[in-house]
Amino acid sequence: MTPLTIVVLRRFSGYALILAVLLVAVPRVLGFFGLIGPSMAERIAAGERAVAAARSYGADDSSPALEAAMAALAEARLAAQRGERMACQRATGRALARAIEAQRRALADAEQTRRRAEAIVQEIDTALNGLEDLYGKVAAGQPRSEVVRLLGLLKSSRQAGAGLFLAYEQGNMRKVLTDADAVMRQLAEARAQLAEARPR
Repeated sequence: MTPLTIVVLRRFSGYALILAVLLVAVPRVLGFFGLIGPSMAERIAAGERAVAAARSYGADDSSPALEAAMAALAEARLAAQRGERMACQRATGRALARAIEAQRRALADAEQTRRRAEAIVQEIDTALNGLEDLYGKVAAGQPRSEVVRLLGLLKSSRQAGAGLFLAYEQGNMRKVLTDADAVMRQLAEARAQLAEARPR
């Protein structure tokens, strides 16, 4: 190669490197200053969608992350009204981050609630099976009126358990957790009455 060719290639590679850096850096800088990219209204709408998604996953106003996301959105709206693009961009960025955090927390809480509800349903199913076994042992040899009474106890216990099973199948885990104590008390009372009716 001639010295002139080497000089030209060096300059060409230097310009290419500068151009590559500009292609990477300029859009980021322009986006940072809000000169390109989503408008303020679009950024706020994205934050609102993230908050709505967190609520659909089970987050409520007691969630600190969701509360922070709502506050950041309010700040972004004020900045948009004043025409402050950078302030709006920073606030919507915080809103998105906190809304995503609220989504993750809500999903984790929902899974924990589901596991607790599943354990309760299994416990009640076991208790009902035990009641049916006990009824089979106790009812034999009893007068008809007593058999009818004991069968009524068993039926009401089954209905109470079925209500929880249905709530679990429909995904209403909070109802399972809320009603579990009352159902367990009813099953325990039925078991006590069945045990008391056992022939001596």
